[in-house]
Amino acid sequence: MAISALVFVLLFGAGIVLAFVLKPIYGLYAYMLAFYVHPPSRWWGQLLPEVRWSLVAAGATLVALWLHRRKRHGARWYQTDVGLVLLLFVGWMWVEHLWVLNRSLNIEGLVLFTKYVVLFYLIFELSGDKYSIRNLMIGTLLGCLYLGWVAYTTPSHGRLEGVGGPGIDDANTLGVAFGVGLVSAGVLIFHRALWVKALAVLSAPFILNGIILTGSRGALLSLVSGSAVIFLLNPGRNRGLLYIYGTLGVLLLGTLANEQFLERMGTLETVVEADQETEASAASRLVIAEAQLKMIKDHPLGSDSRGPPS
Repeated sequence: MAISALVFVLLFGAGIVLAFVLKPIYGLYAYMLAFYVHPPSRWWGQLLPEVRWSLVAAGATLVALWLHRRKRHGARWYQTDVGLVLLLFVGWMWVEHLWVLNRSLNIEGLVLFTKYVVLFYLIFELSGDKYSIRNLMIGTLLGCLYLGWVAYTTPSHGRLEGVGGPGIDDANTLGVAFGVGLVSAGVLIFHRALWVKALAVLSAPFILNGIILTGSRGALLSLVSGSAVIFLLNPGRNRGLLYIYGTLGVLLLGTLANEQFLERMGTLETVVEADQETEASAASRLVIAEAQLKMIKDHPLGSDSRGPPS
C-alpha cells in the first residue's frame, strides 16, 4: 500500500475511534479529511476499497454526538437565522417534489441539500466554544494547504481544474474553497500560539497561488469581502499588524499573479488562450438568468432542480 493511502486510512480511522472514545468533533475532523483529500480523486485512492468515506464519517459523528449528548445553552441550530432559512428552503424542496417535472433528476438536489442540513447541524453542535471553532478553522486551513500543494505540483494549462474533490473540482468552486482557507489564515495569523501563526504564514502562499491558478473572479471577490470583515472586526490592538499583513498579502498577490489572472480580473469577458478550452463568459450568466426568470413565470411553485425553461 502506498504511504499516502496508509496515512489517510490511519488518520481517518483514528478520527472515527476518537469520536466515540473522546469527543464527537473528531468525527467531524475525519469528515473534513475525507472532503479535502478525497481518495477517489487521487491515484493512490485506487488502492483502497470503495468506501463512501464522507458518509461513514458523518454517520459515525452523528452516532457519537448522540452518545455524548450534553445540554447546550443558547439557541438551537434550527433557531438561528441561517439554520432556519436552510431548513425552510429544504423543506419547500421536499414539498414541491410532489409536482416536479422530473423526479429522478430532482431527487439529486433534494439529497444534496438534505446533506447540507445534516452537516450544518453537526458543525453547529460541535462548535460551541472558541477552541472548537479555532480547530475547525485550522482543519480548513490544512485542507486548503493540501489542495494548494497539489495545485502547485500539478502541471496546468489554462485554468486549474480537477484538483479538488466532489463539489470543488471545477475552477470556480475550487477558487471559492481556497478563498475560505485564505480568510481562515488571515484570522489565525493573529492567534497567540506561535505554531498557529506559523501554519497560517506557511499556508497563505500556496492557497493564494491556488486562487490565482483557478482564475476565479468570484473567489477574488469573496477574498476581498472576507478581508473587509477581518478589518472591521479585528480588535484595535492588532490594527498595526493588520496593516503590515495586508500590505504583505497585496505584495504576495502581485508577485504570484500571472497574466491570465490579471486579464480575467480586469474584465468581465472570458480570456481564451490558444491552448485553453472556451468557457462560458460572465455575459452568459445573463442569458441563463433570463431563462430562469421565464421558468419561474411558467412554474411559480417550482418544477425541479434542473427544470427546463419553457
